[in-house]
Amino acid sequence: LSLYTPTELQSLGWPVPLVARPAVQILRDRGIEWEQAKMADLEGAFGSAIQANKRNSKFREIELLGVLQQNPPSPTFVLQPSFSDPNLKPTFLTNLGLSTSAITQIPSFGTFRPDIISIQTRADDEIEVMPSGATQAVAQGDQRKALLIFDIKHAGSANSSYSSEVALYAVLLAN
Repeated sequence: LSLYTPTELQSLGWPVPLVARPAVQILRDRGIEWEQAKMADLEGAFGSAIQANKRNSKFREIELLGVLQQNPPSPTFVLQPSFSDPNLKPTFLTNLGLSTSAITQIPSFGTFRPDIISIQTRADDEIEVMPSGATQAVAQGDQRKALLIFDIKHAGSANSSYSSEVALYAVLLAN
């Protein structure tokens, strides 16, 4: 997970990622190919329930806000959704308890892109992620749809960084 593109890092005067060694680059490319294949599998399985921006047989970013404003039916799977907001950084970091002076030292946030977000009618026993990262039961009668965040990895088993990425997206979206 990288919060900044190499161009953004360069503009901040921060070091850009090293160019990958050939073997590492091959593994990265295979992971991207696998991710694209899994999204194609979802498209084949769920058809019209998929919201995606597909060009030249590749799934590309699609603006999550635009999809949500359409009030899609349940279930809808949004592939490669992206979200950003100019107020996300100060709101998010304030809700995590950072001071204003600490927040000013942190560079602006760019665009975030989970792999998949599923939009569906919520179950009666759902919990929601709050802006602070805490969770609580969704109130009875709340008619909002649930957003479930998925991260695709080509790995033999999950590790904590994958879960951390999904948790980060959940808290950011709560803000």
